[in-house]
Amino acid sequence: MVYINECQTTPGVCAANLECRDLYGNYSCFCPFGQWLVNDNCADAYVYELEFVVLEGLDYNDDLSDDSKKYYSDSLMGIENAVTF
Repeated sequence: MVYINECQTTPGVCAANLECRDLYGNYSCFCPFGQWLVNDNCADAYVYELEFVVLEGLDYNDDLSDDSKKYYSDSLMGIENAVTF
């Protein structure tokens, strides 16, 4: 089998705004880093900053995986009270 790099040998194999990645026996077109493919065009990706709060005294144990336990409900309430939107 003869190796062919379609990205180099076939001009325009990908749309103008897409980058070509050579694969063995094939190729793939993709958007540059920080963009997503939307309706055959690359669009800026949305970036969200999240902040995680670790509640003091909250430990993972078997009670936390059982929603019938008081520790589970108390922990969930603490998390819900700590989260702000």
